Amino acid sequence: MSALVNIIVQHPPVPGSDAWAALTASAQSGHVEVSLLLPGEGRSRYVDVPAGVSIVDQGDLSPTQGVNLAVGLSSSDIVLVLEGETMLEGRAVEPMVELADGCAGRQWAVLDRRVDAGQGIRSASPSATPGGALLCDRETFLLLRGLDESVHTAVGLRDLTRRARDFGVPVRAVEGTDLFVTRFPSSYESSIWHEPAATLNKTYAEVDAREEIFVNLRDWAVPVSLRQPLVSVAISTRNRAGFLRDSLQSVLFQTFQDFEVVVVDDGSTDDSARHVVAELADPRITYLRQEARGISAARNLAADKSAGWFTAVHDDDDIMLPWRLEKGLATFRRGVDATYGAWVNFDEKSGELRRFLTKKDFGVALNAFSGQGPGHGTWTLPTHLIRSNRYDEGLTSSVDHNLATRLAWNGVRWRHTEDVQYLRRVHAGQISNVEAATQKAGHILTIFANTLSAGPADVAALKAAGKQLHYPKIGEGQDLFQTYGPWLPDDLVVRQAKVTGSVTQRLFELDMPPVLNYILEERDAQTGRLRTEIGEIGEISFADLVEFRRCGVPELRLTAQLRSSDEANEHALPVASASAFERLAALLRTRAPERSCLVLQTPDDGFTAPSFGEAYAAIRVAAASRFDGRVKLLGFFFADDDAALKALRWMHRQHPTVLTHLVTTGRPAPSMITLGEEG
Repeated sequence: MSALVNIIVQHPPVPGSDAWAALTASAQSGHVEVSLLLPGEGRSRYVDVPAGVSIVDQGDLSPTQGVNLAVGLSSSDIVLVLEGETMLEGRAVEPMVELADGCAGRQWAVLDRRVDAGQGIRSASPSATPGGALLCDRETFLLLRGLDESVHTAVGLRDLTRRARDFGVPVRAVEGTDLFVTRFPSSYESSIWHEPAATLNKTYAEVDAREEIFVNLRDWAVPVSLRQPLVSVAISTRNRAGFLRDSLQSVLFQTFQDFEVVVVDDGSTDDSARHVVAELADPRITYLRQEARGISAARNLAADKSAGWFTAVHDDDDIMLPWRLEKGLATFRRGVDATYGAWVNFDEKSGELRRFLTKKDFGVALNAFSGQGPGHGTWTLPTHLIRSNRYDEGLTSSVDHNLATRLAWNGVRWRHTEDVQYLRRVHAGQISNVEAATQKAGHILTIFANTLSAGPADVAALKAAGKQLHYPKIGEGQDLFQTYGPWLPDDLVVRQAKVTGSVTQRLFELDMPPVLNYILEERDAQTGRLRTEIGEIGEISFADLVEFRRCGVPELRLTAQLRSSDEANEHALPVASASAFERLAALLRTRAPERSCLVLQTPDDGFTAPSFGEAYAAIRVAAASRFDGRVKLLGFFFADDDAALKALRWMHRQHPTVLTHLVTTGRPAPSMITLGEEG
């Protein structure tokens, strides 16, 4: 049986010190377990720890990351996160345990702190400090994504307290002589409190000015296996398995990955949708099937079966843009209950794009003015709102507008993300096309029903207020295809990607079908130190993008061309190894236009790379093509053309069979010299 409270200690005291005595005393009650955060090199002091005390290997994690990891690993429902050098004294355990019972109902407490004023230690803490420790329930701590891992723990606790309050969690300050934590600064090697109070106050002011509630949306120290889905993506489908695969893969490529997908098959005439889900083989996707009861019933079932705190609505024929979930969550603030955004329509045959904006601050005023509602595929809202308000199963279309309007009239406050959230597929089989008249009628009836109780003067006032609302400024003058074209379906576009970071090994391990045009690994010619890696990958499918995300490949810079264009057809062709030189030469020209570069293909038969003393840098290149498989290239940078030409001639004498290219500055040598052309 786990202890009621887990105390998380960021800076464990030295065994034998007063602070260590206070710590071990608190762990003897049976109601408390203590977790010590320790980097690998600091564990030698703590070989023999008393019962009730465990060690969390912090490794190279920052203090805030270590706290998040410890809370994720904890088996207790309540955690006490100690700030800096503070420690809970033994006599405070019993009142703290009593207080913890209230935290089980999501009521947090900030404990008071006193200071152990030893020799040479100041006896007062900075005036802006929020207290000594935070007592909170583990579930909500993890729901809010824990401490912001971009800041220090001291300000992170203050920031978490603010975010919890903004999320609606009651947080109270606890003062008194019985329940407090004591700071033992003489027992530690370092502490943020050694900084001047003015510096801390400035940092606190910056943190207090922030508004977001959810942090660590891309990277988080809590192991994936210990996370619960924060968002449930709800998809209703019927006889559209051909579209469903694209729709699901666009979800799997999200920058925010702690989600589940609930697919409800509303009585399809075959098992195609089930097969699509099975082939994707992602444990986060749940397939449910019901008899054909309509789209509202399917969406209500998805809400009933969802585990996520939030629901992100998605349609089976649309494409979720990669930042959709992250941006939907990042937009939540104090006083915001749901978020929505803009979208872009695309023609399923031509790929033509058209952006659609909805006004900011959707609510009863906007609804009365124009009847405009938030785009359904952009919604991010608490799942309990759908469960309690339900989609109207008496309607066959315009069900989203009906629910959004009822939510607004019931006081739900919507906020615009001020970006494009998804690509909406325009095709003949859409509900909005098949049942256009019914959808329009449902739209009108919803507006009428929700303004029926308002008098003429009230309706006029609402319309006037709705007229004053503004549209968000999203990508004015933006090239829609350049921005959103790479996310169109595979049958419409050809994609290429440049990847930066430590990618060479990962990309080769993927063993995927797209053409790997090249990978540049730039190392210092003298020290061998890695400078940068850049990779360019050819034709990339949605499935490949999902695999990149799964393997942790860094952000991709995608470009695309429509398949109907000559340029797309050219990129779709296999690339021969000889063209790798041309592509590399063009890239190197942009990276170092004032330098000469000698590029050579290295054979696989034990070739020893030459060392040119006048080369100031070297690049190793791994290239692959469908014609020749993988090839290895070397590039050497020279300060002047003469030195590069000298190296080229040496290569021709010593290794006449090695294919070489020389890219020069044009001063004074030719711009390109190949084997047999140098004269």
